[in-house]
Amino acid sequence: MIWLTENNDMARNMNPAKGPAALAAAGLALGATLLASAGASAQVPEGFEIVEFAEGDYFAGPPRMNNCGQIVYYQQVGPDWYDKEVFVYDNGRIMQISRTDHADRSPDINDRGEVVWNRRPRGTHGKDIEIMRYRNGLIDVVQRYDDGVREPGINDLGHIVWPRSSEGDCEAPFVIMRLDETGRKRMTPKDDITDQWPQINNRGWIAWDHTDHCQNPRRGYIQLYRSSEIITLPSAQDWSQLTTINDVGQVAWSADFVELWENGRTQVVADPGRNPRLNNLGDCLFIRWHEDRRVWQTWLRRVSEGHEEYLRLVDEPRWNTSGDINDWGEACWNFLTTPDPRNLASGQRIMRRTRTGDADFDWDVDLADLSQFSACMTDPDWDEANQRGPEDCLCDCRFLDIDHDGDVDLNDFARFQNAFTGQR
Repeated sequence: MIWLTENNDMARNMNPAKGPAALAAAGLALGATLLASAGASAQVPEGFEIVEFAEGDYFAGPPRMNNCGQIVYYQQVGPDWYDKEVFVYDNGRIMQISRTDHADRSPDINDRGEVVWNRRPRGTHGKDIEIMRYRNGLIDVVQRYDDGVREPGINDLGHIVWPRSSEGDCEAPFVIMRLDETGRKRMTPKDDITDQWPQINNRGWIAWDHTDHCQNPRRGYIQLYRSSEIITLPSAQDWSQLTTINDVGQVAWSADFVELWENGRTQVVADPGRNPRLNNLGDCLFIRWHEDRRVWQTWLRRVSEGHEEYLRLVDEPRWNTSGDINDWGEACWNFLTTPDPRNLASGQRIMRRTRTGDADFDWDVDLADLSQFSACMTDPDWDEANQRGPEDCLCDCRFLDIDHDGDVDLNDFARFQNAFTGQR
């Protein structure tokens, strides 16, 4: 697994710095900047642009993204290891979700703006022991375990999955837990196996890493829960990990290359490649090592009418690592702000749709887009920057916020008129 973490022995942050907490607390976008060039060999898809934000002096964790274009991530905001908070980027503004003296990490977000993450309170002997949830403006503790938890996932129904520490004779045994409207349930047996990194789709399918540390060398498999049974997915790799699942029923994972499973068949879709993320179109965001530059680069596999296209989204001497992709084809990932991988000062990038007034992305601005614009017009007193939280957002209407000021108003309509092409 290649994953940019603050615990990477090869990459430790040695820079003291101020951190972005003051600006983030005020709800301001932290240095959102349009990336002028992604590099000579970069291939940004037509109709998209890359924007940088939340660039800080400390480590920032890998982001997760929903179909409203909201991006959740955690960022260290001070010199103490516990100075980690959860943030949501939404259409140019940044909201700070957690404000504690504890380490808040590994968040996920659904299309309703609900956020889950794990928390490590001070004095818990190096264990994340709480699963937290933000919902409807409130934060609550989903579950607390003295024996430890790991990164949670959430679907659009609000169902949550997470790994919980278990008892066993081998290294770090974990079981998969699930919370839905029927209550809490343990999904995997208590044994010596490490079940971790669960992902749940909107059909209730759950995929996770299933690692046997008792074997030497250790072996890792991918397991899938569906229709009340657990199956092990076929793989050509000995230590498969970092699962991702979509609503179509595709599951992807990696070790040295990315494999994709669908309808009982596994195929290699990126070799080399690691840390995949799928959307419901079958597109796959992943990272690939560049031997000459000695950096990780973010790549995109796009699928259209059965045809594959591979795009290197950035080509530069800095690390660009893991992220996420939504059903609009927008992607996000984190990057190191300097070419030195020992310095973990990080930021986030989003490859977003360019705002032209073309709401349905059919390459013109016509009456269909005008109808959508009329439906998206906001009240004169409405301002996205003053909304309660990520559950209040423009969502799909953000594409008609042409001037990126948090509403859809007459200023946007003037730009829409200038771009209007009429029926073709």
